[in-house]
Amino acid sequence: MAPAAEPDYRLLDASLALAAAERNQGFARLFFRGIAVLTLGMAAVGIFAVNHLNVKERSAEFGLRRAVGARRGSIARLVLSETLLLGPGGAVAVIGVGLVLLHVLRMLTAWTPSLEALALAQALGAALILSMLAALIPAWNAALVHPVAALNRL
Repeated sequence: MAPAAEPDYRLLDASLALAAAERNQGFARLFFRGIAVLTLGMAAVGIFAVNHLNVKERSAEFGLRRAVGARRGSIARLVLSETLLLGPGGAVAVIGVGLVLLHVLRMLTAWTPSLEALALAQALGAALILSMLAALIPAWNAALVHPVAALNRL
């Protein structure tokens, strides 16, 4: 009896195609999550830089406030509240641009991407948390401004 020869063809099962599609989808999710984390990190660094420069430029104002009786906590809350407007405000603007681009993409192509409300809520929440974390050090620096040193710069 001769050994069985390998056939010239191979039957593909639909489950193999489904498994390959699931692997590709998992990779795409991981890739885009990595891009999202990287983007959020860059946004946090940008917010930190803006707040740091803001505090440096306004050190005379903070010194004057301290000289007339403002407490360190009130100055820190001022910087944090300004940041509370900056982070989510930027997130809302970017989400608006994204929605416009999504609409244009739907009009120009046959592709119909979907957008989940949970993803938008997570983006806004992440923007709020990251902007507050990025503002902690500049707020602390603003609260530590010595009134006499700051007023000498005027």
